[in-house]
Amino acid sequence: MLPVRALDKGDRVDEVMLLGHGGPATEQDLLPFARRVLGQVPAGPQAVEAVVAQYRAIGGISPFNAAIGRQADALAEALKALGRPLPVTVGLLHAAPLISQAFERAAGWGRRHILAVPMVPFQSPSGWGRYVASLEAAVAACLGVPPRVSVLEPWGNEDGHVQAAADRARFALEGVEGLAPSRRASAQLLFSAHAIPEGEAEHAPYAPQFSRMAAAVAGRLGLKGFTLAYQSRPLQARGKWLAPTLEEEIGRLGKAGASAVLLCPLGFICDSKEVLYDMDVLARAAAAEAGLPFARAGTVGDHPAFIGMLADRVLRGWKEA
Repeated sequence: MLPVRALDKGDRVDEVMLLGHGGPATEQDLLPFARRVLGQVPAGPQAVEAVVAQYRAIGGISPFNAAIGRQADALAEALKALGRPLPVTVGLLHAAPLISQAFERAAGWGRRHILAVPMVPFQSPSGWGRYVASLEAAVAACLGVPPRVSVLEPWGNEDGHVQAAADRARFALEGVEGLAPSRRASAQLLFSAHAIPEGEAEHAPYAPQFSRMAAAVAGRLGLKGFTLAYQSRPLQARGKWLAPTLEEEIGRLGKAGASAVLLCPLGFICDSKEVLYDMDVLARAAAAEAGLPFARAGTVGDHPAFIGMLADRVLRGWKEA
């Protein structure tokens, strides 16, 4: 198992690698991408076409690859500004460069110590764990002596992340259509994260981490009312998953008399299909059906507070030396 820890005194990293999900970057990538994503479970052509249709509803491509690339560039600039210039690369689960490809390239460049950063804020086997497992497989398959690899400790509830999410939410709240400024304080904050199976959640810190960050962001905004929901359950999923769903919670808020709903995508750190389709299309439609003014906060993306937090975490070992 790869070590998940802060850097020890004297550690010297020579590459930071951001690990993410990936998405189709072109229309030609769309069908192979859908087949790859669904390949881990039995899925017929209808399931593949459903995934393709969701991406086509947002233009046929995903903004994720470009977004995580901007985060990598911003982190490299932040590290340089702090006097510790380091290359920051990207490895993806389902798109080029795959995590295995990124690791092979790093090994070929003679890297000695890679610090991997799973770009998910909350820990679960199907999220954080899959990124780490993919990197472990790349290490095992490496010919010769592989670079040393460490995994950055969880960062989801760090102050910079909370501040960035609160800033995005505050900006969105100011633009809720049809809501008078005097009623903004009574708008219902709805925080969202990716659904995971209940059985998995019982043995992972995922839900508690999500809940703690939601409370921290709401506190930063000075709003008492907030609720949690889960989204993007896979089309082929079976069994019980964390609930309520995003649509269920929006419907409940409408019946409860909420003045508006502000959706905050805490579980997603940059734009993706889960944001542009599951939130901007499905959740927005649910809000319209419930008669609720609706706004969706932006993801933290390359917000300076978020990038600054990551840079500080990367360099914390050196700062302690």
